[in-house]
Amino acid sequence: VTVEGDAVYVANNRTVARLDRATGAIRWQAPTSDHPIAITPSSPVVVDDLVLIGVASGELMIPRDQYTFRGFVAAYDATTGAERWRTSMAPEGRSGAGVGVWSTVAVDRALGLAYVGTGNTYEPPAGPLSDSVVALRYRTGEVAWSTQFTYPDVWSTGHTGGVDGDVGAGPNLWEIGGRPVV
Repeated sequence: VTVEGDAVYVANNRTVARLDRATGAIRWQAPTSDHPIAITPSSPVVVDDLVLIGVASGELMIPRDQYTFRGFVAAYDATTGAERWRTSMAPEGRSGAGVGVWSTVAVDRALGLAYVGTGNTYEPPAGPLSDSVVALRYRTGEVAWSTQFTYPDVWSTGHTGGVDGDVGAGPNLWEIGGRPVV
């Protein structure tokens, strides 16, 4: 959970919700994904008036000829729960399915960036944002930059040729000589 003022934000598989901190009453609840095996293993992060959450899937553990889940980061209005933006980590036409977001988003307000680690692609072709740290402009969801660590990495129970080299830990932010680094 994430506590922010009088609100508690929680994510549970395919939903994210805002609860009243004092009573536990649900103030809003929003779907994150309609995929039947979508999961939200990370904590919601509140920045400015947005709730950011990454979404992954357990689909990679099922042998399939064709996978359908595509990982993403989404932003929801902190007051109403309305989805503000969604950025796919496995864009259609550029990546096979997969590329889940397993880790909690790290935010640098001064730069206006949110950083996430991504998982591997479940089926060919290997995605350009898989096994990466991706920097998103947190107000719009636009990809500012990314660094990929393992390519190509296609791994699932249906495609076992890769190394399953996810960036599963949350990015850490600090400075070296006054310069921000991830």
